[in-house]
Amino acid sequence: MANARHEKEALRQAAELAEAYEGDLLGEARGGGLDEARVRELARRHHGSLVSHTASGRTLTAVVRFKVSYESATLLGASDEFVDNCYSFRVVEGTESGARWTAVPSEECVRR
Repeated sequence: MANARHEKEALRQAAELAEAYEGDLLGEARGGGLDEARVRELARRHHGSLVSHTASGRTLTAVVRFKVSYESATLLGASDEFVDNCYSFRVVEGTESGARWTAVPSEECVRR
């Protein structure tokens, strides 16, 4: 029961990291300065890692992995477990429109 609660909290934290990343990504997109290095730096700032970066014209798509740890207890003791979620973000530079972001299945993210 406690393990499920801890995992759920870790999933919530990963989603919050993704939302915060989205906000920074949108802020940068409005200024038009989203090269791969900057997108990677923003991901690191939010405890994420850039999996892929694709730019086409003014459109940017970035896949970012957010890894959050939580404690799992068993009869043998406690151990650290991880929630490893990936999200795909799509923004158009220089616009006021919001980023479109979606969760990416873990198995797809691993293949990238």
